[in-house]
Amino acid sequence: PNVPSVEATPTRNFNQRLFESGILRGSIRRTLGAGLMYLVIFEAAVLGSGQLVHVAGPLTLKMLLFALSMLFVLVSLPCGERIRMSALLLVVSYFGSIAFSIVWGLSRDAPLDKIGIDISPALSFLLLPFFEITVRNEKQVMRVIHIIMVASGVITCMYIAIVLSLWTGYVTYANLASWLGSLGPSTGMGDFLFDESTKRVFYKGAIYLAIALIFFLFRRGRWAKIAALFMILNLIAIGARGFFLALFLTGCFYVLIGPIRTTRKVSLILPMVLIGALLLPKLSLLAGDRSESNRVRIVTLNQVLGRTNLATTIVGDGFGFGVPERPEHMEIVPLEIFLKQGLIGLCWWGALFTTLIVRFRSALRQGNAELAYPFFLSSVFIAVESCTNPF
Repeated sequence: PNVPSVEATPTRNFNQRLFESGILRGSIRRTLGAGLMYLVIFEAAVLGSGQLVHVAGPLTLKMLLFALSMLFVLVSLPCGERIRMSALLLVVSYFGSIAFSIVWGLSRDAPLDKIGIDISPALSFLLLPFFEITVRNEKQVMRVIHIIMVASGVITCMYIAIVLSLWTGYVTYANLASWLGSLGPSTGMGDFLFDESTKRVFYKGAIYLAIALIFFLFRRGRWAKIAALFMILNLIAIGARGFFLALFLTGCFYVLIGPIRTTRKVSLILPMVLIGALLLPKLSLLAGDRSESNRVRIVTLNQVLGRTNLATTIVGDGFGFGVPERPEHMEIVPLEIFLKQGLIGLCWWGALFTTLIVRFRSALRQGNAELAYPFFLSSVFIAVESCTNPF
């Protein structure tokens, strides 16, 4: 009789009614969150930079999904959802480093518009808590894999349509380049790159073809092997040399860490290196003359190293700064991080990759190797590819 009833605590009663009824109720909220998570992944896997689909004016579908994801996190945390401490530390330290780079850049008179350009892509890391909350079981992980596979099929169909239209003469390369180029980068047509020498069209979202290839290689069944072969042929047709190099190095990395006997690893790695040394230069020829591209990277590297001192080596120049060759973003992402955030910024990304390794080893111990390897190797692939192109 002396214990207060629920009616005696109106604030608690209100909070319970708010978060345990209607669309905020646990099962409904989690279902909505899972659906939103699938949409976020499909949009990212198909629509490249996210500028292809505009909802209203400058508002893109990617922006809308991002805003809804952040809203979902803000609603879920008061409902009792939790994220792991490692993820929380990563997010807090990440935005702490960004805040420092902004202040450091402003103190050195960095242009505000260029600081904004540096901040914009960095905000995407806020999606980590969203994924921590919404990816809850193995069934959802399998659906994520299926979404990536379906997305690769969509991109492949797009490329087939482009190639057939060019081969049949229904559309000329000049007309295609003119039409896509006339739409302008603001509508996402900056996602398409044109090579006059090889008559190729490169779509930046094609990186998910390489990611899908990794997942197909770890799937059992004849259909998965056929799909993997199809992805390889598609990548050869695209002719992106960075993809070939990153896939090759990722394959070598798998041989070193994979569940293979040591003697078998030694017998595999040497032939792989020899085959790579022979094939990679020939595959690079598919991309045409890349001497200018190589020159830009070398000049950018020299300009970054030429302006460093003890202070900038440690903390960088701050956001908003670049070099004459690349005043905003650079092809070599670690080099850009070093210029703007110094060794501290590179150490943070090293900490992120260390967290990936720890979670990967944990997944292996729990018997989830079949799922853990393709996700982890996809992360390795992105890390290597980002050393040659800003993905």
